[in-house]
Amino acid sequence: MILNFILLLCMYPMMLVVCYVLYNCAKPQNGMVFGSKLPMKYMGEDAVKQVVGQFQKEIKRNAIIVAILPFAAFLTPYVSIQMTIWMVWVLLVIALVQIPYIKGNAAIKNIKRENGWYREESMEEYVEMKAAGEIRCVKTAPFIAPMAVSFLVAATVYLLAFFDSSIVKDAGYAKGFGSIILLFALINVLIFVVARWMDRQKTEVISTKSDVNVNYTRAKKQIWKELWLAAAWITTGYILVSAVSLLLRYHFEMTILVGSVIYAIALLIPMLWVVKKFREIEWLYEKERDLDPDMDDDRHWIWGTFYYNPSDRHSMVNKRVGVGTTMNLATPVGKGLTAIGAVALLSIPLMCAWLIFEEFTPISLSISGDELKAEHLKVEYELQVEDMKEITLVTELPEMSKSVGTAMDNLLKGTFYVYNEGNVEVFLNPQNEVFLKIETEEDTYYFGGRTDEETLAVYENLQ
Repeated sequence: MILNFILLLCMYPMMLVVCYVLYNCAKPQNGMVFGSKLPMKYMGEDAVKQVVGQFQKEIKRNAIIVAILPFAAFLTPYVSIQMTIWMVWVLLVIALVQIPYIKGNAAIKNIKRENGWYREESMEEYVEMKAAGEIRCVKTAPFIAPMAVSFLVAATVYLLAFFDSSIVKDAGYAKGFGSIILLFALINVLIFVVARWMDRQKTEVISTKSDVNVNYTRAKKQIWKELWLAAAWITTGYILVSAVSLLLRYHFEMTILVGSVIYAIALLIPMLWVVKKFREIEWLYEKERDLDPDMDDDRHWIWGTFYYNPSDRHSMVNKRVGVGTTMNLATPVGKGLTAIGAVALLSIPLMCAWLIFEEFTPISLSISGDELKAEHLKVEYELQVEDMKEITLVTELPEMSKSVGTAMDNLLKGTFYVYNEGNVEVFLNPQNEVFLKIETEEDTYYFGGRTDEETLAVYENLQ
């Protein structure tokens, strides 16, 4: 059940943001509506108003549908079914929210063709770009502090793990998860790199006046800088809380789970602020747009969302909807990322099917000759009886956290960390009451059969 709450808190706000951004695309922004170029003088046409009204009706209806569907995951106790519902929900959000936008984009393009609003001949307009490429808002100094604090905290956790200090309750535990916190600190480096890269993007042209283009671009880049800096400090706070929890060994796993949810929500706040500020900038500069709207037409934009222009060497261009940049799918990088994205989407049904097989396939523990076999979808473990140094029957499992493997209500399988024991191999159904603890020269195992009777029978045979 906790998985549902975590996914709800992490993913639900993202759905609301997507709906909000797309709902606003029916309003003129960047000289466009539904990602299609349209001069302000045509916005009041009855045909355009009808398309906008139909879109708003559909987007509200579909938003209500996708807002209700994920709660079905709370009706089943099975983790695999819950995950399947959430994965299907993600795909439905993409489809149900995007379809009205795609229909709106197609309708506007059709209206432009029927009314001859497309210009047959391309026109050249000259823009004075003396300040192009000189606008920089991201400085290194403000980002040094969050990066330094995050790495100092992460390094302190990792180094303390090598000393038998009263602060560190379990050195092995701290070293393992200290490495994870050290990796978290790299997020701030990534944030800084992305901030610098976006700050070096070309000046956006909306007017024949250079000063207008410069001021417009500077205003948008300043907002982006504030977003990345806020993200860096939010990440630093998350690392600090996680480090303190780890050093004190105070519900670290729960802190990571709850902290991740709060971290995701905290990042959404500045993102919503960015969307709001960008809307204000677009309205402020709407009257300054004096370029021919047809000089950047719709032919290179698929559904007003995907940019495909073989003549453009830039890999990244500004989005027509929302904020940020999008990939030019005609470039090698764009084609590669498109292929990866397609594989990722196609893998979702396969992953869901695998989870269902994992959860609903019973485990088996048996002895074959001088060998103990633990089988699930395949033979997971094979232990020689002669290698077993000690075999203990336990009725209560120690507190353990997953390092690598599967953790479901009816299946624990893989490498887990046990306090004061280190990493152990686990293969059992935690809903049972009897388990085997097997110690060899190198490893410790916690095993269990399909039922308690099966586990007891294996224990008697081993004895």
